[in-house]
Amino acid sequence: MKKVITNLLILAIMYSPLKGLIGNSYETFSQRFSTNELFLDSKIEGDTISSKNKLEGIVLDSTNQIFEEQIAYNGGMKITFVDKDTTIKIPTWKQLGVKKGDMCSQYARKLAFKLGYNLTKSDETWNLHKYNPWVQFSEDSLSRGDFITFYNPKSKYNRKGRKETHTAIYLGKDEEGEDYFAEQRGTQTKISTLEELRKDGMTPIKIIKTEKRNLSQ
Repeated sequence: MKKVITNLLILAIMYSPLKGLIGNSYETFSQRFSTNELFLDSKIEGDTISSKNKLEGIVLDSTNQIFEEQIAYNGGMKITFVDKDTTIKIPTWKQLGVKKGDMCSQYARKLAFKLGYNLTKSDETWNLHKYNPWVQFSEDSLSRGDFITFYNPKSKYNRKGRKETHTAIYLGKDEEGEDYFAEQRGTQTKISTLEELRKDGMTPIKIIKTEKRNLSQ
């Protein structure tokens, strides 16, 4: 009899934490997954993860979402589209056939087309919002290929009431969360971060949305 009671007590002690583990398995998964900590043999919505490879696949899928539109800046005019595993050299305004310096919106349009994006209608910086879908500038609203209009206090196109006098095209975000843009400024073509643009006095105003085009065009 003592042996039976002892065994029952042992089973009760073992069952208690096991019940808690099973009952809270989804919560435990969420907590551990958020820190990318790998674990095995936890039950999730009826499916048992029984191998490290399966779990690593789930973590990888989530990581791929984080890396979407991520770039690596390689200096000069070279960038790597991490999500596409492709490194390119951003062409200059002359290479794209822009007629002359200080034609930032034309440069942005030609570069966007080369990267696979179209505007609804092209125009001067201060008119883009009249013919294309747009939103007020927010870093959370940026997508690769978007045009960003800025107020450039040094622009020769500044006029009374004109709030947008510079255009750049959004390339993506690096692993540190820094946003990168390609732009033609005067006779220079450059890749700039948002911080660098702001240090130069640029104020972002609007995001002009583009559409992905059929690359066979």
